[in-house]
Amino acid sequence: MKISLKLLLVLLCIWIEGLPAVAATPVPVAAANLAFDKWDNGAPVGWVANAPGFKASSDCAAGPAGRCVLRLESSAATGRGALFPVAQRIGLGDAAGHQLTLSGLIRTNEAAGRAALWLRADAQSGPSLAFDNMAKRAPTGTTGWNRFSVSIPVPRNAAGIVLGVMLIGPGTAWFDELQLTADPSVDVADAVAPTVTVTARPAPSQALLSDAALRIAPADIADVSAAWRADVASRVHPIRSLYSDDFSDLQFLKPLLAGKRVVQLGESGHGVGEFSLAKVRLIKFLHQQMGYDVVAFESSLPQCYLANQAIGQVVPIEVMHRCLFGVWRSSEALALFDYLDVTRKSGKRLTLAGFDTQDSSNSDGAPALLTRMLELAGWARAAELPLNEIALFKHTPAVPLAPELAARLAAFYNDAAAELVKQRARVLKAGAVPEQLEVAIQSATSRARLAGQFGAAFAAGSALRDLGMADNLDFLLDRLYPGRKVIVWAHNAHVTYQRPTNATQSMGAFVAQRRKAEVYTIGLFMGRGAATLNNRVKYQIAAPAAGTFDAVMTNAGARYAFVDFSTAMPAAETDWMFAPIVMREWGTNATTVTPASAYDGVLFIDTVTPPDYL
Repeated sequence: MKISLKLLLVLLCIWIEGLPAVAATPVPVAAANLAFDKWDNGAPVGWVANAPGFKASSDCAAGPAGRCVLRLESSAATGRGALFPVAQRIGLGDAAGHQLTLSGLIRTNEAAGRAALWLRADAQSGPSLAFDNMAKRAPTGTTGWNRFSVSIPVPRNAAGIVLGVMLIGPGTAWFDELQLTADPSVDVADAVAPTVTVTARPAPSQALLSDAALRIAPADIADVSAAWRADVASRVHPIRSLYSDDFSDLQFLKPLLAGKRVVQLGESGHGVGEFSLAKVRLIKFLHQQMGYDVVAFESSLPQCYLANQAIGQVVPIEVMHRCLFGVWRSSEALALFDYLDVTRKSGKRLTLAGFDTQDSSNSDGAPALLTRMLELAGWARAAELPLNEIALFKHTPAVPLAPELAARLAAFYNDAAAELVKQRARVLKAGAVPEQLEVAIQSATSRARLAGQFGAAFAAGSALRDLGMADNLDFLLDRLYPGRKVIVWAHNAHVTYQRPTNATQSMGAFVAQRRKAEVYTIGLFMGRGAATLNNRVKYQIAAPAAGTFDAVMTNAGARYAFVDFSTAMPAAETDWMFAPIVMREWGTNATTVTPASAYDGVLFIDTVTPPDYL
């Protein structure tokens, strides 16, 4: 019997398809110094490894088969949640569009937290596309050498890959035989940006809203216990406008703020237009009716000081750009700078200030001010400032300053501050404005703190930043503007008195330790809608889940709702504020916090929209 060529080919294909699949051979992906056998200045070459309380070293006695291995260790004084990541960033290479795996050996000794491998694929903008840090698979306590691995899909349009090892909390961990491979048999589709729906924002109006206009639709009220529902409804103060100059709905704040010199206004995310609108209205009320006359931003201390000097001389949008981080350069926040301009020209003082250790604008006035003061002091090292400024800002979030450079820069700026203090009389005799000299001294001290921040890993650097911001706020309160009443504008994470368990201490916690009796802190939270990340990429905020803090606030009966915690007492029906509960930062990040321990009150805005950036 003759078999046609066409039939033969069909039979051959059927036979081939029936054979078992042959797995593709993993392809090595290029990364630096995976064996940790190259070291320079106390760190493995190609890796970023620096965090206070932790130490990285090469251990040639603990490795299998006599090899030298990476050793991470920390003392018992290190908190259980303290993190020591050793990381490097690489391009996609052969991992593009495939599954990427990092594997290696781990051994631990008395690790109170855990030791782990980790991988992350970053997006061009917005949240990471994939992440694996072993979670509950990671070894803890004391273990022998065991092989572990983490794997992530890497879309072809990812921005890059970050890989690393880490130790969390006190103890010791060793790492060896790291391998990074891609599986070419796994095809990973390009990441697709999610569709974000933005609701229309109500038109601005001077009218105060009625209860009916403020009411949240029944379908949008999340489920909580009847006791919680009744309690929050009995405590709510409806905020009846985000725009009106009629402040009759805000009069409830006067007894709450009696005797308070500092009012801190937080926000659960920077990219929310309604938060800025609400804050601007609150600031106007506090200024006009309660005597608060300084507004201090989470932005550069010297840059905002100099921007304040320019109010009434340059247009408000220019003042805003000289002071603020880009996350607040919006039409909503510009309304405050218009108000600053009007009040300055009318003689009703409202002073602009900043308290951040970091620079927040492209204004170069801060180093110029410090240079002038150092020259008036006759300091021989004043000429070193420009090059040290350049060295300081070589820092990037992914690449901290080398420890030796960070220490040298910190020493320089501390020396500069000490010289200005020593030569204060000489500088003032040479014609310096006393207030500017004080700002220059504090700016130098703050720069020293910034060098330490830029030389540390993210968590440790954040802790140094919050401490530095608390010190700068003390400077505003005690030295620059003594006796004046101050409004603070910052993220919830900075003004809160209590961060989630194992997190670093916030600026607000330092402030509370130093002056709690004169501070009232308001956290701002959102229920649903859309907002933007710091890079202005929009993201969606889902409706609150049942039983969460946000869910409780939807039961308050108003889409702009204020609840005071400072006059409440612990009871069965108030355990939603006096016991740990899930509260969302950025509208998406679930954190467990005790609300009444974190804030004196909260302002909840049910539906939010992104800012109108300028």
